[in-house]
Amino acid sequence: MSIKEWEVVIKGVGAVAAIGTVLYGLLVYLDQRGNQITNRRLEIDQKVLENQALVRKSKMIFLKKQFELYIEAVSVVSRLANTNHYENRKDDLQRYWQLYWGDLGMVEDPKVEQAMIAVGKILMTEDKSPLADKMSRLKNASLDLSHCVSKSLEASWGVQFPTRRCKYE
Repeated sequence: MSIKEWEVVIKGVGAVAAIGTVLYGLLVYLDQRGNQITNRRLEIDQKVLENQALVRKSKMIFLKKQFELYIEAVSVVSRLANTNHYENRKDDLQRYWQLYWGDLGMVEDPKVEQAMIAVGKILMTEDKSPLADKMSRLKNASLDLSHCVSKSLEASWGVQFPTRRCKYE
């Protein structure tokens, strides 16, 4: 081969090496950039998970209190509905009205509120109907309250219970 041919080959090899170097640098850059984007996405996902955990934690205080008051309200109304004469009935009536006018107002949803109103109307009724009729209405209202509490808890906790429909939905 002549010197001119060698010069062409050397220049060609040099050009290929230069193009190869540029391509390699570009691939390295794109790989690093992809890693940076992936790492940033992971950081964002981690922040989202941390924020969700904080929201759940802050809601837990409310949800726990709601659950406790709901269970107490259902228990008090159930006792009132199932026995007309017992030693602590007066205390249960007092506690019902405390829940009605105070504690439950912080946590109840409209369905539970309507069910509590229905119970209160029956308790305030001084009708002349037989006691058995009033107790029967109170039992039905107590069951309605239980169903509405269950539906409220479903919505609050994001779970599903095998209960009947709340009549105030």
